[in-house]
Amino acid sequence: MGAVISLCKNCFGAEETRESYNTIPGEGGGGTTGNTPDPDERRRQLAEAAEKRLKNQEHRGIQNPESVRRQQQRKEEMEKREEELARLGNTGEPLRWQVS
Repeated sequence: MGAVISLCKNCFGAEETRESYNTIPGEGGGGTTGNTPDPDERRRQLAEAAEKRLKNQEHRGIQNPESVRRQQQRKEEMEKREEELARLGNTGEPLRWQVS
């Protein structure tokens, strides 16, 4: 946005400075332009913006996202192993050692 400064005379004959800010049409400035995108295009833009916000929020406060991803994978693998042991009929008895 740029500011345009103009000089004009007020009611008492003194000069005063006025600034008017120009806005780019369609960029949320004042006035209507009539060049609004069709509803499908607008929905697509809003969906893209929402995805971008979610992606940025997902990594907020995480210094090393790759490390967090690896930890999550390890956790999932451990849970799968525990489920497999439970499914195979882990009786809860401790292992017995045989010495020969």
